[in-house]
Amino acid sequence: MKWLWFSGLLTIFILSFLPVYGVIGQSNEQLISVEIDLNRKPITEALTEEDAIPLNSTGMIARVQCINYRSGSVLLRDVKTTFIVADIDAVSKNDPIEITLNPFDNVTFVQRWEFDNHVLNQDFALISGKYQVRYDVFYTVNGTDEIIRGIPFFIDFNTNPLRSVFGAVSTIAFAVTTFSAVKLVSSLRNSFRYEMENSYKDASFKASSELKSFYQETGFSKIQNEFTERMFGYASSKWKREKCPECGSSWKKDSNVCQKCGITLEQAKAKYSESLTQKAVQAGKEITSSIDGLSLSEVAAQLGDGVTPTADIVELLTFSGLALVQPRLSKNWSAKTRSLVFTGAQWSLYSVFWFNACGISSVSLLYLILAIASGIMLPVVFMRIFTNRIREKVVEYWNKGRI
Repeated sequence: MKWLWFSGLLTIFILSFLPVYGVIGQSNEQLISVEIDLNRKPITEALTEEDAIPLNSTGMIARVQCINYRSGSVLLRDVKTTFIVADIDAVSKNDPIEITLNPFDNVTFVQRWEFDNHVLNQDFALISGKYQVRYDVFYTVNGTDEIIRGIPFFIDFNTNPLRSVFGAVSTIAFAVTTFSAVKLVSSLRNSFRYEMENSYKDASFKASSELKSFYQETGFSKIQNEFTERMFGYASSKWKREKCPECGSSWKKDSNVCQKCGITLEQAKAKYSESLTQKAVQAGKEITSSIDGLSLSEVAAQLGDGVTPTADIVELLTFSGLALVQPRLSKNWSAKTRSLVFTGAQWSLYSVFWFNACGISSVSLLYLILAIASGIMLPVVFMRIFTNRIREKVVEYWNKGRI
């Protein structure tokens, strides 16, 4: 739940900073007109990813046309090209021009941004994929600096991602993270089995309100009678006919009497049930005195008995509803959950940029937020389902009779 709140607040916070763009066209009450095209295609026709202007990986060459409809002269100072990643101005380049436009002048010039690929092989590009770009035109009129801010449009460096630096790096990062995610998910099977096996004995036990009232309002003898009446039948079924509860000698499996002291099978069951319920009374007292509950080993230590026989005693309390089971998961399970959440967010982030490098889609802020939020929330939901399953199994194990 904390991850869901965090993702929602992060989304609202970032969306509040989204920029608002104007349109490259005319400014100052339509007194200056600016038209730009790339690769003989006007940028106003490339406002969606599907209409992205195809370019090669060596750079960008734009044709800029400016018309001055003012009565006075205008000084064009420079044109700024900005690459937008996740709706944020990531990289920009200013190209000074220093052109004076007199009234009704119509001037066309070329704006270049050539990528520095001299350190690379001529067949190996710097970038690939789809991007948002914006052109801003800066000018001065009557001593006042003005700007015509354009709207973003899309370009597509139609290059094999494996033959570009950005594409190769993003592909490697995506592949490594995918491998880590698959390996981590596959290890969850063993972790789930380990948690299931160990959570049975690592569970803690707290006193129910009924058990607390027994020790507050009832005498010890009445408690024992209540326990005996409630647990007698189930307690006698826990006797494994290994040792005589009266004399401690070995009990033959096919015999109905003890070979040493001579008590019958029914008498032995009654004796064992009485002994077990007496220990359950003592165990219930120890559990009731604990605020946070006691684990099986802690109950065994208080009784001075082994863990295995103590499990039979505690089971009487849980089966009769006098003790409540609180499943405990190991620190390794919590660490596994954090690793899965981190890997999920990392995988989502790298997949977004890998899709970008492959030309499948550009990186928008909303797309990036949704991808990372999904990478966080899906592992959280996935692990919560497994955690609840473990807890249900542990509670069922103690409340309905151990396997």
